[in-house]
Amino acid sequence: MSFGEGVVVAVVGFLTVFVVLAFIALCISVVSKIVNKLNTKNNNVVKSSDAVIEASNNDNRAYGGDVLLQDVDEKTAACLMGIVCEQLKAKPSELIFKSIRKVEG
Repeated sequence: MSFGEGVVVAVVGFLTVFVVLAFIALCISVVSKIVNKLNTKNNNVVKSSDAVIEASNNDNRAYGGDVLLQDVDEKTAACLMGIVCEQLKAKPSELIFKSIRKVEG
């Protein structure tokens, strides 16, 4: 192999590596945008939950009312309230549950 042929092989090799790296970067960018769109829906739920916690922290009155259960038994409602408290990292006394209803979907 002559010097000229070696240079051509090296340049083709560098270009191949560069094109493959650019393709991988493009794939990562596309996947990132898809994941961000999916997470945007979840972030809206978290933001509204944070607003509920903040509003309840600003309201120092104790809520002693009952929770209205619509097509939900007490055991299921208690489990749902526990899950919400765990997800929000909040104490049950910090949250106000006014009603829980079954959503068909």
